[in-house]
Amino acid sequence: MIRFEYRPATLADWSETAREQATEAAGKKPPVQKALHDDAVRRILAIDDPILKHWLMELAQPHIKANGEPAEYSRLAAHLNRYTAKNTFDYFIHKDLGGFLRRELDFYIKTEVMHLDDIESETAPRVEQYLSKIKVIRQIAGKIIDFLAQLENFQKKLWLKKKFVTETSWCIRVGCIPEAFYPAIVANDQQREEWVRLNAIDEIQGDLLTAAYSEPLTPEFLIAHPTLMVDTRHFGDGFAHQLLEGMGNIDGQTDGVLFHSENFQALSVMESKLSGKVECIYIDPPYNTGDSEIPYKNTYLHSSWLTLMENRLIKSSNLLSDDPVLFLAIDDFEMANIANLVDSELSGFRREMIIVNHHPQGGTSKDIGSYS
Repeated sequence: MIRFEYRPATLADWSETAREQATEAAGKKPPVQKALHDDAVRRILAIDDPILKHWLMELAQPHIKANGEPAEYSRLAAHLNRYTAKNTFDYFIHKDLGGFLRRELDFYIKTEVMHLDDIESETAPRVEQYLSKIKVIRQIAGKIIDFLAQLENFQKKLWLKKKFVTETSWCIRVGCIPEAFYPAIVANDQQREEWVRLNAIDEIQGDLLTAAYSEPLTPEFLIAHPTLMVDTRHFGDGFAHQLLEGMGNIDGQTDGVLFHSENFQALSVMESKLSGKVECIYIDPPYNTGDSEIPYKNTYLHSSWLTLMENRLIKSSNLLSDDPVLFLAIDDFEMANIANLVDSELSGFRREMIIVNHHPQGGTSKDIGSYS
């Protein structure tokens, strides 16, 4: 069995042979999809196993295109291309597919079947023929539309269904934590190593009044450095629950919440507590270009890209207060479109919208447009 993963490539994904074949510049960057394809095909077809010999010979044969002509790549390469393509398709769920298709059907009938512009000059039998054709088309198309709309509405329900929170962690300043928890904190090597990596606490020498760094740490060290941040992900659930109970009103002491999530679902979770309370939003959406590396498919074109943005902006509008400010970073390619979209979706709010226009090549601020 050959296992594949769908994730961003890293430098470690270069095989030794593939790195040697790549140019020096490319070898210092993660491989692109084509390089991974070529390397996978080479490595699989190079397997020396008598049991798989016939199977590999078949996979090495040229792929036959739909028109019957042989391709310049193997059957295995064709399968890999198809596999990765499935993970790069852009899918959007229509909010009202049934209504949209019915409107399109009416337009099609009026322009392509009924010929309204010529109907006054047509004979009665000809008009009757038009009407019969329209009835048949509407009956057949209606059933197809109902079927497609049922599928799309089911997908819409799945998408809008509340999602499970897979993990919750708290980052709490040492100074806010009761000292009764300090022994358990200083005994946690993962937390100590994180502080060494992020805060360089191993360089703290200490003096007569301040405890120095040690392994393990001491409660006195924590008392001397109350701004260190304890991350409950390094501890068991039992410790985290006891800590939160010991601190009392944790919501009242929380300065900020960070969501690691698909943004639409994160906005849905925020609605329960933050509806009408958000005074400022800053978003830096995908620019619809290939210049930046972001965890989105960065190939959306205008209509698809605007659909993505519309859904998120509508969700965001539910969080806004009466007089909010919206900051939006974008480039020349979609600046006008996103400005019109914000004006249409947030027109009911008294707000200031500031669009920060970034130059796509340099990624630096180019100019600022203010809309009020």
